[in-house]
Amino acid sequence: MEFRKYQFLLFAFTFLVLSQVSGATKDNGKDQLKTYIVLVHDTINHVIPTTADQNLYNITNKAKHKLQHLTELYVSLLSEVIPDRSRIIYTYKRVINGFAAQLTMQELEELSKQEWFAGTLPPKKYKITTTHTPAFLGLRPPIDPQGVWNTTNLGEGIIIGVIDTGITPDHPSFIDDHLPIPPTKWRGHCDFGTSLCNNKLIGAIRVLNATQGEHVHYPPTDKHGHGTHVSSTTAGAFVKGAGVYGSAVGTASGMAPHAHLAIYQACNENGYCDGADVLKAIEYALDDGVDVLSLSLGLYEDNDGRHVYEDHIAVGAFKATLNSLVVSCAAGNDGPGFGTLNNDIPWILTVGASTTDRRELVVVELGDGTKFDGKALLQTKNWAKGMFPLAHLGIKEFNGYTNLRQCTGKMDRRKVSGKILLCPFDGEDPIQKAQNMRAAGVRGVIFFLFLPSLGLDDVSVQYDFPYAEVLLTDGTKILNYINSSKNATATFSFRGTVMNKPHSPSLAAFSSRGPSLPFPGILKPDIVGPGSSILGAVPPTYIDRTNRKSLLFDFMSGTSMATPHLSGIAALIKKAHPKWSPAAIKSAIMTTARIVDNNGDLITDGGPIPGPADLNGIGAGQVDPTRAIDPGLVYDIKGNEYIGLLCGMGLTDSQIRIFVSPSPPVSCSKVTKISQEQLNYPSITVSLKPNSTVVITRTVTNVGIAASIYRAKINVPRGISAIVKPTLLRFNAKYEKITYTVTFKWTGLVSYPLRGQLVLLSRKHVVRSPISLVLLS
Repeated sequence: MEFRKYQFLLFAFTFLVLSQVSGATKDNGKDQLKTYIVLVHDTINHVIPTTADQNLYNITNKAKHKLQHLTELYVSLLSEVIPDRSRIIYTYKRVINGFAAQLTMQELEELSKQEWFAGTLPPKKYKITTTHTPAFLGLRPPIDPQGVWNTTNLGEGIIIGVIDTGITPDHPSFIDDHLPIPPTKWRGHCDFGTSLCNNKLIGAIRVLNATQGEHVHYPPTDKHGHGTHVSSTTAGAFVKGAGVYGSAVGTASGMAPHAHLAIYQACNENGYCDGADVLKAIEYALDDGVDVLSLSLGLYEDNDGRHVYEDHIAVGAFKATLNSLVVSCAAGNDGPGFGTLNNDIPWILTVGASTTDRRELVVVELGDGTKFDGKALLQTKNWAKGMFPLAHLGIKEFNGYTNLRQCTGKMDRRKVSGKILLCPFDGEDPIQKAQNMRAAGVRGVIFFLFLPSLGLDDVSVQYDFPYAEVLLTDGTKILNYINSSKNATATFSFRGTVMNKPHSPSLAAFSSRGPSLPFPGILKPDIVGPGSSILGAVPPTYIDRTNRKSLLFDFMSGTSMATPHLSGIAALIKKAHPKWSPAAIKSAIMTTARIVDNNGDLITDGGPIPGPADLNGIGAGQVDPTRAIDPGLVYDIKGNEYIGLLCGMGLTDSQIRIFVSPSPPVSCSKVTKISQEQLNYPSITVSLKPNSTVVITRTVTNVGIAASIYRAKINVPRGISAIVKPTLLRFNAKYEKITYTVTFKWTGLVSYPLRGQLVLLSRKHVVRSPISLVLLS
């Protein structure tokens, strides 16, 4: 079965989707209005100022005159095709040269005939993809003199931009105790006003003109919950006593608790966003002086094609990266299938999701003494002692779609009263489920996760009713016990929040896997971070999934939750090394990642395939912020190398112009082309044919001790030869660069898995690059 068909069971709303919202509709076909981004030739060095531009930036008369500096001919040509000027939604002056407008196909065809017309970005759909995780990742209270928080001042002075569903400005996670004023480079503003904006929440604007189809100026209040949650995860303040009805209680904070937040509401209350809005939000972040940009968003699965030059996030992130912004994006929740990635772009930090070592534990004990560890995010406090009758309602088999709805809806009290039921986890509304169970007199429920790809850490649903979630394998054993016993019984033992769960972290089953489709020569995702059952802030009006009580914190799961972890960690690195490029910060995160769990074993896959997680799932491994602050060496990439990469992929000059505009156009005939495998990336992907030889080149920059010696060690599967030259890298100065080569050859029968690693070792540092091998027949 395709896992994505059951994503509603996994808090599918926790991975935000950028969605094309088509606006008003006249008729079908060519008369339908859609939001297009129209590219203008760089020789037309003008933009059309919109009401949104002027409102957001309070533009002066002189600046307005400059924005309106458009030839009369250009104005007349445009007005001939688009008589209603209000349909021009945005102008872009930094991420691209052009504007967004609601157009019919016929109008677009007419515009394409104009001399200034340089192309279009078609409408694209996208979707929206804690108390313990700082400590789990090794971040300690600031009193620890050796801790990352102490050495980076908790990210003070760094500005993190979040493009999402908005924020709850008066939530305790966004108080500004002990925070300084924003840095002088900050040029944005906050639409909540002085009563709610502060030194934590320094920026907040609404960028929903394309999504909502209206030009209104409201504050970006979060009516969904997702934006508030991810904002608290990346830079939330310390909040004592955070938890959900007694579960996971502790002091909550973000990864960079003293960083500033700039919020760009480009996604509506339903979690949908338009590419034009998101692209404009990226441009605002560029203008405002943001350091790190966090997007828990991804392309909607129904989009046609995967052309990188039509991806609004890829285009906007390219210009952001060239302007020194670190862009962190969610990999997607379409796992455990391979080739399901989103945001798998080389200049983006692509983030997958892992589990933590925390579990809200409930032990299920059968009448024969067998015990199973289960999960209950909402723990029952007054569970009666003793055994209770155990039954099911006609389960025949556990695979696929069979009998998923047998415990759905109202139940016959005569059959179920006083019993513990074994039921499939069917996705019914938890509030209604609890009401139905309680009305029928059910004592409790054991929910088995009906797919082998589902793990206990993949589900973040709470029931205001005694329950336990168990794995499919354990559910099978419980079913066999019921069927073989005349008087089957069971009971629960609620143990509360348990830490140090063995074999943590593991790769979350829902986390999307590579290989990348547009960039198969680059290993993606780059990194994984905590994304399962993450506790974060939610709006006070947020209705929980149990008994409709108002909450301040709640659990969510998804790569949406992992992304802000990495955004906050990137902010800490940026604070420690303000002159580092986005590529250097990404390299520091990747080359210091951990590949073993808390048992010392390779990180395992939480999906249906047991054993170590594939590189296409975990990338470089689990983020380790303590080591990432001091990586020793980095693999840096300059902007012209990304252009060489795009030219090497065969993009036309017109397609390249989308990325470089409004800068002067680039001719690929004059650019040094770079293949994907040869990009100076922190990981290595190499494709081999029998008896073929491939030479990979990498350059490292010394950011550690000036006089350092690194020894290269490489491990590859049997049947593959790999030789590194030179094997000793001798550095005499900080920021010195040394280039090395790795010669790969397929020499014989190959052992699996097709993975390896290159490690550069000094007395102090371990710089690790994962190696992904692809064998071509």
